[in-house]
Amino acid sequence: MKLIHYKILTIALTVFLVGSVVYLIQGVGLKAIRKISAEEAADKAISYINENIKARQLTATLIRVSEDKEKGLYKLNLKIGEQELESFISFDGKTLFPNAINLEAVAAAEVEGGFIKLADQEICRENGKPIIYYFGSPSCPHCVWEYPIIKEAVAKFGDKVSFHDNMNEITDKEVFAKYSNGNVPVIVLGCRYYRAGSGEGIGEEKETEVLANLIQLLINE
Repeated sequence: MKLIHYKILTIALTVFLVGSVVYLIQGVGLKAIRKISAEEAADKAISYINENIKARQLTATLIRVSEDKEKGLYKLNLKIGEQELESFISFDGKTLFPNAINLEAVAAAEVEGGFIKLADQEICRENGKPIIYYFGSPSCPHCVWEYPIIKEAVAKFGDKVSFHDNMNEITDKEVFAKYSNGNVPVIVLGCRYYRAGSGEGIGEEKETEVLANLIQLLINE
């Protein structure tokens, strides 16, 4: 999935890296360890990161790897989603040093109904009301299933929210490009929660409940 152009939350991934890849060097120093090639070390780092972020529907790719002789480490320039970031790995490929990685996959968290919550994203509003975006197409059966449910959920809140209905024509093109890879349906709730795909997997009743709960959270904030 294309996850795109959001404000990224900077966090430390110390806990994330505890495991078999993390290797404690005792008294020998990084420069004294057995050195593997930069490509081998980069492959290890990419494999480990992808294994740990696969639930976030993102993929890490390597832009380039180089040797930082001053630090005694390989420097990795990575891309995760649309975000580029920098990390380091020891010459033996056993110790990954992310420092503070700008990683939306960790900043974002999946919540009820398959929605993704963007923890550091300000709620987008129109005239002081949270904006609810729906992107769909009459020719898409999943969109047709979702459409009356999102309309019903929004209607429960009356004039407390602003509903942008993009079912028949996508007019909010910038928002759609941000939260979608081009497919529909897509629901964006106040720019704080979003989901690509319908809620058919959880059923109409549960989907209605999920939408109402998330919209209420936006209104309460």
